[in-house]
Amino acid sequence: MTFRERLNSLGSSKSGLVALKIALILLVGVIVWTKWYEQRPLEVYLRDVFRESGFKVPSYVSDLEGEIGSADFQGDYSASLSFTVRPEEIDSFLHLPKIWKVPSAFKPIERDSYCGKFKVRAGSFMLEEWTSSDYQCKYAVDRSANRIYFYRSST
Repeated sequence: MTFRERLNSLGSSKSGLVALKIALILLVGVIVWTKWYEQRPLEVYLRDVFRESGFKVPSYVSDLEGEIGSADFQGDYSASLSFTVRPEEIDSFLHLPKIWKVPSAFKPIERDSYCGKFKVRAGSFMLEEWTSSDYQCKYAVDRSANRIYFYRSST
């Protein structure tokens, strides 16, 4: 029996019509959800990317800036972000979550470096790692400016 014949036989039975309606509703739901997800503001994407690194952007942060690169054929994309936190919170960003493999490598850098598109000043703490999901991640904390930097890119 060909695909067209099977489709016709499904459409001619009551249970087949119900199954087709359910499939159509699910397809429309997926399309609507995908459109909504893709049209979220950039700040929402950047907050999600940073959450994946084991941290959370504080809710009061209003100067979050960054960019999302183009997605490759697997849906991976690069992202960089930076934001300023309150002086009393900067030390909490110096304690790395368990997601980071080599926390001992999180040390002050001797010269200016880049974390994605952002220039990180000498003396800032910086760490660069490759994660198990083939992402290169850079994380930096500039204590003197209370600024956090994050960058990730896929291979």
